[in-house]
Amino acid sequence: MGLFEIARVGKGGTCVLPARMPRRRRAGFLLSNAVDAQDYARAVEEVRRMGQDPDTIGHVRPAGD
Repeated sequence: MGLFEIARVGKGGTCVLPARMPRRRRAGFLLSNAVDAQDYARAVEEVRRMGQDPDTIGHVRPAGD
């Protein structure tokens, strides 16, 4: 993986995040890529498990949320 690689598609279509991505950036990636309200709620839960506050991380909420 290159220095500026954001993510890649892995086996079976899964999204693979680089290991060196800072937690805050990874959290923003998870939040911004949620596709619906349920997916967003799961992303918020995961971000909190990472020790981050979703309200302080710049991201785009899914449409209709």
